[in-house]
Amino acid sequence: MLEITVPDTSYSTQRVNINNTVYNLQLSFNSRDNCWYLDLFDINNNPILQSKKLQWGSAVTSKYILPNLIGGDFFILKTEERSQELGRSNFGVGKLFNLVYLTGEEQEVLFG
Repeated sequence: MLEITVPDTSYSTQRVNINNTVYNLQLSFNSRDNCWYLDLFDINNNPILQSKKLQWGSAVTSKYILPNLIGGDFFILKTEERSQELGRSNFGVGKLFNLVYLTGEEQEVLFG
């Protein structure tokens, strides 16, 4: 499992290495609709996935054919049983919601 760092800002960009491929990942929080969005780019900043609304309980990229991500997916995992929704201040490593990349094998162990 690869935990993706979510800085304590409403907008961030970072590089992540998945399956030996480096991606530029952008996270932004829209306060108007109280939602996080993910944009994924290749190393040359060519868009792969844009403005994907992040929601707890569903795979982020499963509806899209992304050759380098075949066999894995991004997920929002909840670390505790609390009734809070994914929001601006509870998202990131060590917080209630985490952004992670899981291989197919890891998905099978977690979700059956």
